[in-house]
Amino acid sequence: MPGSPPTKRRLAALALASVVVTGTTILLGHQLGLDAPADVTTTSTRPVEEPTQLADVDTSTFTLNRDAFCDRVSTEAISRALGQAATEMTTWAPGEPLPESQQVGNEFGCAWSVGPVGARAWVFAPPITPSRAGDFTDEAIGQGCSRVSRAPALGSPSLTQQCSTEAGPGTTSVYGLVGDAWVGCEVSRANKTSNKTGQVERVGEWCVAALEALRVT
Repeated sequence: MPGSPPTKRRLAALALASVVVTGTTILLGHQLGLDAPADVTTTSTRPVEEPTQLADVDTSTFTLNRDAFCDRVSTEAISRALGQAATEMTTWAPGEPLPESQQVGNEFGCAWSVGPVGARAWVFAPPITPSRAGDFTDEAIGQGCSRVSRAPALGSPSLTQQCSTEAGPGTTSVYGLVGDAWVGCEVSRANKTSNKTGQVERVGEWCVAALEALRVT
């Protein structure tokens, strides 16, 4: 028996089925890595950068540049270290005064801040020997600061210290020798609810971001 001519309802159903099949084909094409048709608009979303803990990084495999690196530091990492986007940035180079000091430094460094909260990172310009780095770790403990035991190491030798204020943990700093590069990173937070463990984890993540910016690629 010959088929009857399609009605308007059947034509609409066929058209809908065609759209569904076409959409499914495009979706499968994306999943299989095939090119989408020219008239199909596609969008891409930049993946969110996930933080990495210093304890999860093998710094012995790193080779670092001892030069200006501030423009290579991840914006996302800066915001995580500060808790929000930075509003101020300062950079310095060998032969220039260090921030908040008249002392002339021999390092490349940068600092970001928002209000009283700040994050810094720096690297000495000259190469440093393990023996001299050992002296640094002994000399670095400042007044009102104490060494943090069992903290993740930033190369070897390494030192993590925390300087407290009446409001609680103030500035947490990590120093270490990675290859022949003496690196420092710190995060300061004027926050009464800050705790020692959280501060150490935060500055560890910040140190990893600094290392990635300094790393030879």
